[in-house]
Amino acid sequence: MTSKPKFDPRKLMEKAIEVMRSSVAEKRTDGSPSPLVGAVLVRPDGSIETAARGELREGNHAEFTLLERKCVGEKLDGSVLFATLEPCLNRNHPKRGCVRHVVSARIKEVWVGIEDDNPTVAGKGIAHLRRHGVTVHMFDRDLQEVIANENKAFFEWARQQAEKPETEVIKLSKYEDTIAAVALGDLSARALKRYRSKAAIKPAVDSAEFARLLQQQGLLIGEGDAVAPTGFGFLLFGKEPRNAVPQAGVLARAELADGTFSRAEFGQAMVLIPGQMEEWLNKVLPSTLDRSRMERREQVDLPFEMVREAVVNALIHRDYDIAGQKCQVVVNAETITIKSPGGPIPPITLEQLRSFTAPMKSRNPVLHYVFARMGMAEECGRRRERRMERAV
Repeated sequence: MTSKPKFDPRKLMEKAIEVMRSSVAEKRTDGSPSPLVGAVLVRPDGSIETAARGELREGNHAEFTLLERKCVGEKLDGSVLFATLEPCLNRNHPKRGCVRHVVSARIKEVWVGIEDDNPTVAGKGIAHLRRHGVTVHMFDRDLQEVIANENKAFFEWARQQAEKPETEVIKLSKYEDTIAAVALGDLSARALKRYRSKAAIKPAVDSAEFARLLQQQGLLIGEGDAVAPTGFGFLLFGKEPRNAVPQAGVLARAELADGTFSRAEFGQAMVLIPGQMEEWLNKVLPSTLDRSRMERREQVDLPFEMVREAVVNALIHRDYDIAGQKCQVVVNAETITIKSPGGPIPPITLEQLRSFTAPMKSRNPVLHYVFARMGMAEECGRRRERRMERAV
């Protein structure tokens, strides 16, 4: 049984957000925004120290200011850090990423507000900490939304920037690399055009600019004639993803009150599955008459938006390392249940999921980013309850 902490985590999360608001913006020549970041250190004796981004010097990160300026020379073993944004993994030489300052300070417990918003690096600062024995928690869900909202301008700008080369490579999934025997020709032009249209991307699908954009998003990898889809790129846009990833796709079945049974498998490019799923549900579910129009129309009495979001979330957050299992949609007379293989995403706990208090965290940030740009997933990773009652 874990002992009760000597501090109130909620109050310190709120304190970090308060400190965040005093961040000093950088005077960038291109006018681009800088993030608001606050950090709070709790020493073993209960005393605290705080720092905001740019507080002592323009551009200095909050964690660096806290650990290498305000607390330099202190023995911080047993201290706990609260930071409103995931500490960075890498910085331009000779600077070090903030996670390295945390590890060097021997801090063994960190509370993180929200993940980095760049899909190619999101979660990797957290992964570095956990791999070095640091226990990581996420801020409460409502406070995460406060941080995201107050940094909205920065995140919108940051998502459009090119990926910077990493000095340390951390892989959250093997699907960040290419898959054997998968080439550019295995991508579906229809799926790519769907993404371009829904995400309002200007360059044409067959242009070098579009390919470069996919590289920046972690969907293509390589140079020149050696460019190939990453595993995530193939899952999203592949003509037949299950040829190389058999567990991809969705298995659906409907067992209705009148005894009818229908089964379907959706194994096409991931970005096309929600639309195909909606078409299938329209065919298999009983219809009601819409009398609100001059001409009566039959329509399925179902909240398609909720079903689509739940299916998208199942695809985004499933554990693709689990072979032999697919996402499933099970429809009966009273409920639609959506199942996604895999346990909770560290550091989220099963209890948080059961109580619907789980903070925002993405298992596969690259997948999440694409669906968010298409308007099919919440940008900050909101999740709806996956078991939905259906009117009968």
